[in-house]
Amino acid sequence: KNRVRCFVDFHLRMHESVKRARELVAKNKLGKLTYIEMKWSIGTLGQTKLPPLPRHMQWREKVLQAGGGAIMARGVHLFDLLRFITGMEINEVRAYMDNTPSTVDRTTIGIVLTDKKTPVVIVTSKIIPEADNSIALHGTKGRLIIRDLFSSDSGTLYTKVFDEFARAQNGKKTVLATLEDGLAVIAITGAFISSSGKKRAVRVR
Repeated sequence: KNRVRCFVDFHLRMHESVKRARELVAKNKLGKLTYIEMKWSIGTLGQTKLPPLPRHMQWREKVLQAGGGAIMARGVHLFDLLRFITGMEINEVRAYMDNTPSTVDRTTIGIVLTDKKTPVVIVTSKIIPEADNSIALHGTKGRLIIRDLFSSDSGTLYTKVFDEFARAQNGKKTVLATLEDGLAVIAITGAFISSSGKKRAVRVR
């Protein structure tokens, strides 16, 4: 009987710094994680208005087609990385988004609480020039900061995704994101949007 195997392209899982961070957390090298910061933004100095996107990318600015701006371009990857590196689930979200009924968000900021009661600050934006993009894990035994992740060559990571998929098809254990991982990220994204709209904390379903 033929089976269809599906994965979600969260390509940042392929980065060596992410794999190493996941390993260190799993081995309890940082101790109990007490606080996490995740920041990934772009922007240009002196620019007050975003330039138009290329024609094939203009759907990203349309609310009904894209569903969101910064949160969909980068936020979803941060949500997956948090789950992948730490093994934690996000239980509660308190978010701010600057979207309107007719425009997608330029900036999304959230304070989330994991199932281990670890607070996490997540920031992503299209209008923060020279942003300090990093992931910082603070634990009772030490601190780990990843700074090279978001400046890496995405093409190389995509190639690694395809290589990993081929290995998975041959029955090898894989770190690729499953459909369940994708659904978890969708639930978190929905909670961010709901929290921002209601202006209060919401639970992740």
